[in-house]
This record gives sequence, C-alpha cells and structure tokens, in this order.
Amino acid sequence: MTTTADEHFHDAVRRADVDWLTSHLDAPFRPPAVFEGLIRHEDALTRHLGLVLLAERVGSGRTGDHLEMAHLAELLPVSLEGPPEAALVLARLYERLGPYRRGLRWPSWRTAALPARVRIAWLRAELLNDPAVIRKEPAGELLYQAVRETTVTCAHLPEQLVNELADSGEPVLQAAALRLARQGLHAGLLAPALVRARAIGLLDVRSADVVAAALGELSEPWATLDPLPQELLPPFLAADSVITRPEVADAALAAAARHGHGGLLRQVIDDPDLPPGLRRRGMELLGDLADRSDIGAVTDTAGRDPLLFGGPAVTFLHGLHRRGHFPDGPHVPSIVGLALADHSIPAHEVATILFTSRRVMFRVLVDAAADDASWPRRLALLVALAGQGAGELPIGDAITRVLPSAPVPGPFLDAIRALRHADAEDAVLALLPSAPAAALDALEAIGGHRTVTALRDGLGLAAEDGTGVIAPHLRAVRHGALEVLWHLTDDPSQRRALLTRLDPLDLPARIAADLGGPDEQELAFLTSRLVPDEPMAALCRLAAHGSASTLPAVADLLLRVVAELAASREPGGTAPRLDHADRPRSQWCPRKSWTPYTAWAAASTSGGGSGRPACSTRRRPRRPATHSSRPWRWICWSGPDCRAASRRSCWNSCSDPPTHIPVRGFTACCGTATGTCAST
Repeated sequence: MTTTADEHFHDAVRRADVDWLTSHLDAPFRPPAVFEGLIRHEDALTRHLGLVLLAERVGSGRTGDHLEMAHLAELLPVSLEGPPEAALVLARLYERLGPYRRGLRWPSWRTAALPARVRIAWLRAELLNDPAVIRKEPAGELLYQAVRETTVTCAHLPEQLVNELADSGEPVLQAAALRLARQGLHAGLLAPALVRARAIGLLDVRSADVVAAALGELSEPWATLDPLPQELLPPFLAADSVITRPEVADAALAAAARHGHGGLLRQVIDDPDLPPGLRRRGMELLGDLADRSDIGAVTDTAGRDPLLFGGPAVTFLHGLHRRGHFPDGPHVPSIVGLALADHSIPAHEVATILFTSRRVMFRVLVDAAADDASWPRRLALLVALAGQGAGELPIGDAITRVLPSAPVPGPFLDAIRALRHADAEDAVLALLPSAPAAALDALEAIGGHRTVTALRDGLGLAAEDGTGVIAPHLRAVRHGALEVLWHLTDDPSQRRALLTRLDPLDLPARIAADLGGPDEQELAFLTSRLVPDEPMAALCRLAAHGSASTLPAVADLLLRVVAELAASREPGGTAPRLDHADRPRSQWCPRKSWTPYTAWAAASTSGGGSGRPACSTRRRPRRPATHSSRPWRWICWSGPDCRAASRRSCWNSCSDPPTHIPVRGFTACCGTATGTCAST
C-alpha cells in the first residue's frame, strides 16, 4: 500500500528535490529501497545525497541483520563519479561495508585523479578490510598516512592487520603495529598472549625507537605477570649497544627491574664499561627487588665512588624501606659515610632510613673531633634525626658539649636553635662575645632569664642612671639584641623601663610591630564582663581591644558562633542569634559562608603582636604580627564536645592556615598558642 508520505518521497526523487529530501528523510530508520532510489538516480547531486544519507544510516549504530547490511553494501557504486567529496563519502562506506562485499569489485581509485586526502581514505578502507594489501602497496607517504589514521576498533581483521604491519620491515609500520596491538589489548580485541608475542618479535628490528617502545610495552603491569626470559635483555645492555642505542638500554633496564631480574641489574652496576647514568639507574631500580642481605654489597660499591653512587644508594635503601627491609647496625657507618661525602643527599631521607638504627647513627655522628671539617654536615644529620622523633637520644647535649671547643661555632648554634635545646643557654651566652649574630639567633629560640640579664648588661641598660655603654661585641647587632631582649622580657614594668631607653627614630622593626597593645589588667576586666547569651557582641568587643593573651577567649567565642550556625543548618535547627549590626546572609563572606562577616572580620583583626610568646620567634614572620595571630585559622577542633558539623564549619571559614613550623610550647601538629588543633 502506498501512503501519502511515500507519494511525496517518490515525487521529490522524480523531481530531484534535494532540499525536500534533506529536510524530510530520517536516514537511520529508512529501508534499503529508499537509498537505492537515491544512489542510482541520474542526477549527480541526488546521488551524492544518497551516499551521505547511507553513510548516516551506517554510522548511526542501528545495524540490521546480515542480509540487510549485505543489501546496503550491494547498493554501493563501483565507479567514481561526481566531486571528490562524493568519492570521500564512498570510501568511508566501503570501509564500513567492505566485509559484506566479499567477491565484488571495488572502484579503481588508484587510476582516478583524486586528491591526496581522498586517496588516503581509499587506501585506509582497503587496509581495514584486507590487511594483505600492505604487502603489495609500496612504502611511502600515502601508506604511512593511511596507517596513521587507522584504529584497531575500525579494523575488520585486527589480528591480521597487526601481523602484516609488524612483518612489513618498515619502522613506521612496525611502530603502528605496536600501537594497534596496545589498542586491541585495552579494547579486548586481542589476547594478551598475542600482543606479548608481537612485542617480543619487534625486539629484533633495526629501529631503536620501535625496540624501545616494545620494551616499554613489555614493562607494563599486564606483561609482567609472565616474566620475560632473562636472556632476552643482556644484548641491549652490552657496552657497544648502550653507546649506539642508549634509549633502548634505558628501556631494557626498566624491563629487567619490572620482570624481577635483579642479577642483571647487579651486572649493570658492577660493569665499569657502561655509562655512569645507566649504572646509577640500575642501583636505584634494584631497591625494588633486593632484600636486607644486599645492603652490604651495594653500600660497599657506593662507598668506592660516593659522589657517583651516593644518591642512588639512598634511593635503593628507600626502596627496601618501603618493603620493610631496614639496615642493621653494621651497615650504618657506611651509609652515614655516603651522606657525609655527598651533601646533595637530603638529610631527612638518611634519618628516615636509619631510624630503626638511630642509636648507632647517633654514636657514629658524634664520634668526631671538634675541629673535624665534616661537623656542619653531621649537625644537619643530627637535626634531621631529632626531627624523626628520636627524643630518647641526647642530641642537644652532645652538640652542647662540642660547642665550646668548635673553631667555627655558627653551625652548632644553628643546630641548637633548630633543636630548641634550652639547656644550652649558658654555652651559647659564653659565645655571645665571639659570635654575636649566630648566638643571638640561637638565644632567640632558647633564651630565658639569664639571656635577659646578659643582654641588659651588654646593651648598657642595667645602669639606672642611663649611663650604660653598649658592649663592643653587641654594637654591630644592637637592633637584633634589642629585639631578642624585648620579646624575652615578660614583666610589664621592665618593658616600660626598656621602652624609655629606646630611640623613637632608631626603633627596631620587630619592636615597633609589638607596640600599642592594650593593658593586660584592662583586658582581664573586659574578659570578665562577657555576656554568655551574646557571643557575637562579646567576640567583636574582645577582638577589637584584645591581644595575644585573649586568643583563647576569642577562640571560644568564635567556636560558639560557628556552632550555632552549624546547628541552624541541621534538620529542626533554630535560627542563630546574630548581632543587629551583622550583615545579611547575602553579604556573608563567600569563601567563609559558614561564618558571619562580622565574626570573621573581628577574628581576623584580633590578637595584636604585643606579648607574643618567645617561642614564636623561631621563624620570623613574613607578615605583620597582627596578621599572623589570627585565631580563626586554628581553633576548629577546640574540645571533645565539639560536634563534627561545628568543626567543619569553622574549618571552612579558614582561608589561610598557619604555615610556621611547630615549636616547643605549641601543639605539635599545627603550632597554635591556644592549645587547640585542626589536624587531629
């Protein structure tokens, strides 16, 4: 039965109305007879439209049964007529429908005057349908471009295509074979055994790039399940081969490590004819295969040339460390010797490796005369060892004992400062006349009342009549000495007395940053008058006038405000009590949407520099003290009763967490002065 739609279609075909056909035909759902009337039409433009619609039908993913696809394939013309665009569409149709045209003739595209782009498409269609074409097609740019645009998912015979490319003898085609084999493996079209066999077969080709790529593929995790025979790799690691094809040697070394050939890696390490870089890399890779019994041999090899093998030996030991193989006591002297010889080895890595033998490491490091030139490096290793948490070792005491007799005390004083060893205060004070700058840096971290007395005497501030004279050794560093004295002085009366002796026109910068703080008695009175039911108002009042001593109170108030906000967002929660002067919700800080703007702004400006604890001077702040004391950065976890929502709310309000290093007197994980922590 003929419908009205069919009549309109046939009428449009008879009139060659391309515009109507383009707008009314739904190609994916049309039967083959529709395309037949278009493709065999006498009008060239209509035939071109038929090919385009057929390509849309074939590429839509709506594949019919075998008979329907064979019928569509029979519709393809065997002659190239029309513009190059039509020939290009026809080439893509032959590429998709080629398997259904077995035994049928293809167009003679090689003799036609076609653009290069169209010729590449036709050759690609032939390759995907009949990979044996590679044997007859001359090697050249046309073939290379056709193969470059080929993917294994489009190939009708993927295994045969990979085999033909690999056996072609052309490096470009062999590289393409490896690429298609990898694609087929990942797509599930080729079995791992086939890809493995093809990759091994490519190890004998002339191209170094192809061999390196094949070795790289054989180093992938899927290929290491079945280890390669060790005899395949030594030819690539011979001295002559390494010189001519270094990229192949690197890939072969990585493959040896991935397939567990530790003996081959040891041969590379011990071969003096090989390049140093390859031997170093071999030692690094051996760490993933060796065990504790290999440590002695490797450290002995590294000890013969520590500048060459020092770093790789530490990397080797790290590989063992990750797998639970730790050095024993007899290995420690040789490992420490490598670290002393090669200063490019990070001290903390050596301390990490030797932590299980830290007592032996400590004895080896301190067993040196005071005038030994290696003391700066030894001190760096000792400080790194202390940073690992070796609190039972008397590292600070050992450094203090050597300090008086050290010809160059600077590194020792720096180590004492880093360790914050307060018991060394007297020894450091004794060196103040001979090394004032380094001693002041150390006293800044460990100084106490004795340091205050010594600095007051040295700066001529002990005399009440103001006739004191600055000691000669402090004249060049008088500003630094005044800053240390100021921050170590806790008594307000002594601070006021010191302030009267300072020259306003020559005021040290760090003292100037601490001036202008409120009176502590007034702050205590202000803190006692806080209204519990109005945490926002109390927070703003206290933050506007507070100092570092009020940070705990500000932290508690800010946490209460955040807790109310978090509770209001829970199901059934009540609206938070906001101060009448607070901004509406639409004006809350966008990056701190859980904290009202007023509370955030008040907490951001609270805590002036006055009264900053001495331990905070370990690292001089890069920003003003008022900025570095913001309490809202580190009060998110202030107590066991704080709910998770409150903690999350407070932490979300922090945009600039503290960056200074934790010091004694602060919480170890975040270095806060409020006794709270945001990382536990």
